[in-house]
Amino acid sequence: MTKIKELFRLKRHDYEFLPAVLSIQEAPPSPIGRMIIWVLAAFVSIMLLWAAWGEVDIVAIAQGKVIPDGNVKIVQPAQTGVVKDILVSDGDYVKKDDVLIRLDKTIVSSKLNQVEARLSDSKARLAVYKKIASDIVTGKTKSNPEYSNGTPVDIIARSNLLLQKELDDFFSKTNSQNREIERLKSQKTEAQRMSSKLMATTPIVRKRHKAIDRLFSLKMVSEKDYLDSKQAIIEAEFDLEYQQDMVRSLDIQISAGYSKLDEILNGKLLDLQNKISELSSNIDELEQEKVQYLESMSQHDIKAPIDGYVQDLVIHTIGGSLNATEPALKIVPNKDELVVEAMVLNRDIGFLKTGQETVIKIDTFDFIKHGALKGKIINISGDAIQDEKLGLVFKTKVKIEKNEVEVDGLPVKINSGMSVVVEAKTGKRKIIDFFLNPVRKSVSESIKER
Repeated sequence: MTKIKELFRLKRHDYEFLPAVLSIQEAPPSPIGRMIIWVLAAFVSIMLLWAAWGEVDIVAIAQGKVIPDGNVKIVQPAQTGVVKDILVSDGDYVKKDDVLIRLDKTIVSSKLNQVEARLSDSKARLAVYKKIASDIVTGKTKSNPEYSNGTPVDIIARSNLLLQKELDDFFSKTNSQNREIERLKSQKTEAQRMSSKLMATTPIVRKRHKAIDRLFSLKMVSEKDYLDSKQAIIEAEFDLEYQQDMVRSLDIQISAGYSKLDEILNGKLLDLQNKISELSSNIDELEQEKVQYLESMSQHDIKAPIDGYVQDLVIHTIGGSLNATEPALKIVPNKDELVVEAMVLNRDIGFLKTGQETVIKIDTFDFIKHGALKGKIINISGDAIQDEKLGLVFKTKVKIEKNEVEVDGLPVKINSGMSVVVEAKTGKRKIIDFFLNPVRKSVSESIKER
């Protein structure tokens, strides 16, 4: 049968000369076409199998930048002042408490000196008044007050003069009062002596008068003798009473003199106590004022709050002004401690977790040529923030495994502020889902009534 067909089959040169329609009908199909169809069918089958079984990684992509782990410290003066000295430049490495900028301390120093002078004077006067009170109580006036260490010589000399004047005035009053008391005591002694004498002689005068009175009744003495005797007894009794009254009066005056002496003493002690209290209060205020000026002096030295590198120094002119509310410079912590702060979109945050591995691509260096860095998520913020371009985002901190990129065979450190792209694998997805999911979504939404 096959041989019969071959007998009747036209050769190529036979149907090439047939009419066009018959030529097409008689010509066999092209094998290339069949081959293309079979290739396309195989390709589609393979693609369908690959889409059904193949998977791709789902990656969350977040924009971010490199920052120091401790964050940049903004340094600003505590007080407004004029710049006296600038000790650093941008890029300098400084240690904590290193002086960066010195402000002019002339005005503060002058005020501090005034306060210290007033404080020394007040302390010296306090020592004087305490010494006076002690000397008044003990009666000792030989030793000088105990002045604080460092008290200026002129203040000591002035205070010693004050001590001597105060003591002289006080003892002048007390000595005068003591002399008055001694005078009254002397008068009292004299009055007591006269009173004792009269007490001894008055009975004799009375007895004599009685005798003369009897003789006068017998007309044995003259009336003149009688009257003289009468006068003598009256004068004796009067003088006795007068002297006794004088003794009592002098007792009262002496008691009053002692009271006045106590009044002088107590009044002086009270005055000293008031002065001591006032000076103590004044010294406390001056001490606080001194502490404030000392603190102000220290604040005129702008110091580094942490170890790190100087950045964005805003003042470069000696004599320029720095305001307390304006930053003077920034301190970037040690460059070996850099992390990435990435802004993760709201739709991706649910698939990320602490400890998750990431890939960090630095925009400065082409990752295809120089490679990418590895990282690990160390912190995810608990609440979203509003970004003007991205909408709601979550701040995520990523620790960088290695802080350098190899460029032309040499390691180059990455710097704070570089922009990066952080990629984190969040799962896998079948390739066919990319084609089926839109269909499923359309079907699901189309059969719902709005």
